[in-house]
Amino acid sequence: MNIEKLTQITNGLLYYSESENPFTISGWGKLSTQDIKQHISKEAEGELHEIAADDFFMKMTRLADPSDTDMVANANKAKALQVYLKENLAHMQVYRVEGNAQIPIFIICVDRDGNCTTLRTLSIET
Repeated sequence: MNIEKLTQITNGLLYYSESENPFTISGWGKLSTQDIKQHISKEAEGELHEIAADDFFMKMTRLADPSDTDMVANANKAKALQVYLKENLAHMQVYRVEGNAQIPIFIICVDRDGNCTTLRTLSIET
């Protein structure tokens, strides 16, 4: 995974919930699915829920109010990210760690060489 390109694409991208949160990128190396879940559990406490990546990105892009230029620009960045990830990954999975009002979200990106890169953001849901 090209971290520099990923950083460029996610620059300024926000996850809208009851607040607006940016994405951070981390390289986790080669991990099995079980290792990925354990790694997430070490970083965030709560119940792990899997979400289809397409559903996650659809939520990010459908919330855009056509009259709100910032939201439209953000939705376009989310679409660009989704396209880039689909074109460059062997596997992608989204996890939410639920249990309180601050819900960590992890987009797990596994490239064709088996390396895992994670995009993380936070959803505020009270």
